[in-house]
Amino acid sequence: IPNSAIVITADIGSNKTIHPPNKTLVAERLANAALAKKYGKNLKYKSPVLDSHEIDGDKIILSFTNAESLELRDSDSVNFEIAGEDKVFFPAEVMVEGNKIILESNRVKEPVAARYGFKNYFEGNLFNSDELPVAPFRTDNWKAK
Repeated sequence: IPNSAIVITADIGSNKTIHPPNKTLVAERLANAALAKKYGKNLKYKSPVLDSHEIDGDKIILSFTNAESLELRDSDSVNFEIAGEDKVFFPAEVMVEGNKIILESNRVKEPVAARYGFKNYFEGNLFNSDELPVAPFRTDNWKAK
């Protein structure tokens, strides 16, 4: 849709209500998108989005657009999971390298799928250098159980 945008608010939600308590930050992100798209202002509004993934042995490597670099704000993140052919997801260990995320788990020897924030509620903790959160994603198209 021309002149439209999506802003990600995965980092400022609440598990008690659908309405984000930090409405000022939501408004700032929406205003930046409108000012950049419609009025040509040099404002950052695009959150990182999963671009591609590849399997490298027992690891999954994820690449993102809108991210020169990524920052994981919780090294013990529970937001990343990987699964093998059995479609059973397990928490993944996360390594950040520039605009790539490398996932592995000692419980998944041959991973085929990854996901981030694939829950009813999660606290987003992966950001680009513009302080914008990564959109939730999944690499599979499996039917939910």
